[in-house]
Amino acid sequence: MLFLFNINLYANCNVGFISPKKFEVWHLCNKYEIKWSKDNGSSNYNGVRIELYQQDILLEVISNNTENDGLFIWEIPEKINGLNKNGQKIRILDPLSETIFGESEIFLILDSCDIFFSYLLPVAANSIGGYNSNWKTEVLLENFTNYDFDYYLYFSKDLTENISPKGVFFRLEPLSCFLIEDIVMNVFNETGAGSIFISTFSFDPLEPPYELKIQSRTYSKEISGGTYGSEIFAIKNISIVDYYGTLKHLKETQTFRTNIGIVNLENYTINVVIKLYNKYDFLGEKIITLLPYEFHQENSIFKQFMEDPIEYGFAAVYPIEKNAKIFSYASVNDNITNDPSFIPAY
Repeated sequence: MLFLFNINLYANCNVGFISPKKFEVWHLCNKYEIKWSKDNGSSNYNGVRIELYQQDILLEVISNNTENDGLFIWEIPEKINGLNKNGQKIRILDPLSETIFGESEIFLILDSCDIFFSYLLPVAANSIGGYNSNWKTEVLLENFTNYDFDYYLYFSKDLTENISPKGVFFRLEPLSCFLIEDIVMNVFNETGAGSIFISTFSFDPLEPPYELKIQSRTYSKEISGGTYGSEIFAIKNISIVDYYGTLKHLKETQTFRTNIGIVNLENYTINVVIKLYNKYDFLGEKIITLLPYEFHQENSIFKQFMEDPIEYGFAAVYPIEKNAKIFSYASVNDNITNDPSFIPAY
């Protein structure tokens, strides 16, 4: 079962927190928005104090006195003493009387400035596509160890710069699993398609190299009942070593269509080349610029170069920048059933 934290909220709070959200993950060295709504007593004050707590222990005074306008941009320092993985809360107070106007629900600040992901789910979606498709993704997390295990999940969208990582965390008890339905909407409150970066933390003091099982299923949920979809096991970061990928067995016909997806695994902007072939014939190439950790998918990409059917297509995908790391895949979809076949680059 999913382990839930005890949350102590003040009964007479006059502030409603908008951000951070419950179980959200922030990182050191990054900028985030602290948002609150004010009413009753707090609206009579021009200034408020913002503090960071762990349980009831003060960790940091974020601002001694800031305008009570419902928004504060916090650039988290490189170090906060006393941080642990049991979660933090933010309080808003009257600077003079120290009356507490409001307290956020529990969230988590990780003791790192960047994403150090352990696993990658290359594609997840909540989106309407071609041929009356309605894509959804469910994710299964498993903990078959004898200790609590934390999962930190980050959603990386198309045309989105992800240099200030913001995620969501789950804690699973020993010998348990948790199924998340329609994860893009229900967890990240997003629509569209993207990748999910996953970091993990074990509470085992010996920290052996666990082999975790994380898997997803992306399917088309149509009015008629939908399809089973494509089951994808999360890819371990250490196994993504190739900078040059080949995608084979691709088709673009009346029956099938091919999409090609790319994930930038670097914290800087890169350029990626996609070269397309039909049997032995070179069709052309496309260069795509990807922001840090950005996901991008080119749908029906062969049609951009050739209208005739493609029965034996393949593609080469690689970054222009030396040693830049990417992951690429193809999704060959049945135009009649909308069932996708996931093809990772190798």
